[in-house]
Amino acid sequence: MTTLPRLDPEVFTELYESLCEHPATVASLYDTFLDNAARLIAALRTNESRAGREKTLHTLKGSAAMMGASRVAQLAADLQLTSATLQGEALRKWIDQIDTELGQTRLAIDARLASLGTSRPPR
Repeated sequence: MTTLPRLDPEVFTELYESLCEHPATVASLYDTFLDNAARLIAALRTNESRAGREKTLHTLKGSAAMMGASRVAQLAADLQLTSATLQGEALRKWIDQIDTELGQTRLAIDARLASLGTSRPPR
């Protein structure tokens, strides 16, 4: 099985080129994605409803795929398929894995932005 890239270089390049090669705009979009993804993961931790979890996972999967965060998207898709049968510690472990992957993806995004001479907006 081929390991998915943490940050799909083709998606990143397409996004960069579609934004007229404007690094600050790309950085802002990735910053928004990372913030939203973190909020979605926090919602997964508190959502007791199966339907709510599946909707949140669907949103996370789609936004991650759109931004090239391939591993986050795949983990969200996998959990979406199995979330109905998971509870307690098993569910928390999946969510923790997605959260850890998002952190690694954040580092990959920051490195790619640095190669363009920019960074995400300061907090």
